Amino acid sequence: MTLPLSNPYSVACRAVLAASLSITAFVFVLAMPWNDLGLWSQVEVPGAVIHWLSALCLVALGVLVTTKDETTLGVVRSPVVLLLVALPLFTAVVAPLTDSPLRSINGTLKHGIGALWYFELAVLTASSAVVLRSRLRALLEASLVVSTLAVCGLYMLPQNSLTGVPMSFAEWVGLLAAATAFVVANPARRLLSFRIALALSILALGVWISENRAVVLAAAACAVVAALSIAPVSRAFLGRPSIRAALVIVAGLAGVATMYALAPVLENRAMNMPANVESGAVLSINPLDRQALQNGTLGTLWSRSRMVRIVVHDVVDTPSRLLTGEGWGAFQSAFARHARQIPGRTFPTAVPTASLTYMDSQRKADFHSHDLPIEALLSGGLVAAALWFATVGAMAHGSRRGLVVATGVVVGGLFWFPTNHMTAAVAALLACAVVPRPVGDRAATILQKSAAIPVALVAALLFVYGAQAFMLARVEHDERYFNPIAADRDTKTCSAIEAFLIPSDEVNVSLYEVLTQRILGSKDKAREVYDRTTNVLTLSCTLRSYFEKSDNIVALVKSLEKRALLVSIGPTSYGPMLDDILNWNRDVERLLEMAPERTETIIPYVAALSKRSQNKEVIASEIDRFAAKVRHDDPVYEWLLSQKAKQSGDEAGYLAHFRRAADLGFGNLVAIPAAVAKEIAR
Repeated sequence: MTLPLSNPYSVACRAVLAASLSITAFVFVLAMPWNDLGLWSQVEVPGAVIHWLSALCLVALGVLVTTKDETTLGVVRSPVVLLLVALPLFTAVVAPLTDSPLRSINGTLKHGIGALWYFELAVLTASSAVVLRSRLRALLEASLVVSTLAVCGLYMLPQNSLTGVPMSFAEWVGLLAAATAFVVANPARRLLSFRIALALSILALGVWISENRAVVLAAAACAVVAALSIAPVSRAFLGRPSIRAALVIVAGLAGVATMYALAPVLENRAMNMPANVESGAVLSINPLDRQALQNGTLGTLWSRSRMVRIVVHDVVDTPSRLLTGEGWGAFQSAFARHARQIPGRTFPTAVPTASLTYMDSQRKADFHSHDLPIEALLSGGLVAAALWFATVGAMAHGSRRGLVVATGVVVGGLFWFPTNHMTAAVAALLACAVVPRPVGDRAATILQKSAAIPVALVAALLFVYGAQAFMLARVEHDERYFNPIAADRDTKTCSAIEAFLIPSDEVNVSLYEVLTQRILGSKDKAREVYDRTTNVLTLSCTLRSYFEKSDNIVALVKSLEKRALLVSIGPTSYGPMLDDILNWNRDVERLLEMAPERTETIIPYVAALSKRSQNKEVIASEIDRFAAKVRHDDPVYEWLLSQKAKQSGDEAGYLAHFRRAADLGFGNLVAIPAAVAKEIAR
């Protein structure tokens, strides 16, 4: 229903809401190539602007509440909005109990979806619900349509340094188009109308560009539910709010259970299939290594299922996490503990001797578990998961239209996740499920008198977050050129970047990643290490300070991974990497205490020790010490025995153990050259 705008405060505040939401729809422009700020320029600067725009919306909502605007009061009291606020509020309250409280508030740098974003989503959802019930609805809808078509156009145009694409993967375009299409189609009264035609065109364009099968599945599920909602036989059944809510919640729980169970089923199926013709040189005897499990439609289901299983196992391993979770953005930490549970090779480059199966989380786990309810479970335990299901249940409970929205969120959310570029469209989509709740005079008066101070404080905090995020992006821009700095190898004081309100460990781990990539990509790696000596020394020390002080498993894994690469460059790297080299064995032991499965980190240490040390007794002693920590069915165990045999001059024993290691899948942990494969095959 469109309401008249008579109160001047109402007019001004709704104009602020509509303008802010419309600008939010275009934040993808800040992710174009001309913006070079930040380590993750496609996320950080847009995120800062969303903080500011959310603060404006919150202030406008606060003014409308204090003036007893009936629509706004009803919206902010609606179950959907209240539950959307409750989810981030709970995870923010328990954030100090997690390993990285600031990461839980902010989300990872690469993704930016944390408690803060979910709170802003609640604010923008309430704002959209108010605007969609006013004459300014057309402005918001037009902004969403134009911005979505612009994004689609950018993906259709040839990429160049001026335009590029807003995100590095196209799949999010399908999600954006689906959300916008529903908002456009929502008020349509007839199936044959301009709105329906426009919505279907936007959806089709987004699906064509993205090839996102999850969007197709979600759209089909929504269409079925919409048809059942108007069909004579099922209309009365779905007319009961409790039935609608129960159906969505049960469907979501069934979907999560199915996703958890799928991976073993698909792997058993693959084991009974003929070997791939490209797998002739694969050394492992595991039939799964002769299949590319990640390919095709079933490959998407397999990878999602594996991520779900990692989260579930990680949470169950520590019962306390069932209550508080591990905080938003914790999937990378969970993956670091359980990466070896994933079948296939651990490195992205395909080599003939390694498995054909590869899951890209091995390379980029600092993103998301690709499952919204499971991510809620990981982030806030059973309470957060219950709040997530309660939110979609409240959407379905409110109306048949809300049932359709909830269906799309549940089905799509089992496979994909939002990005901050989509915030305006997601908020408008959820707003379609908001049913304002009648507010009595007493409740309105209480809200009027109590809203001003909290709203002002939270809005100020959002403004500060936006300013901090923008300034940090500027600092990161300067730091990533790695000009010489004052070297510091003292773990009590060393730090490359110190951020306020934003997790410094996320920043510095990412910065070390960028530095390593720059060195390894250089034509003269030794010279590049020499020129960046102080940067390497300080950043490696900074990562060490994180895992020595707080057992930061992500920093430890990155440190071990990068030191193996940098030390392999040669003596030039030994100076800045001295502390990492001297503590290498103790650092590997520390990781094995946190994640006993990560035995592959032993390999580069023993290989470097065997190459650099002339003391065979020390080498043999280290091999024995680590072999005692490894299961006998682990390929690393057989490899350690092969290295011990090699040190003692037992060539036959070396080859026998190396062959056994290769059979067990050693070639999936380390790329084995064809020449070595021929040697052990003799």
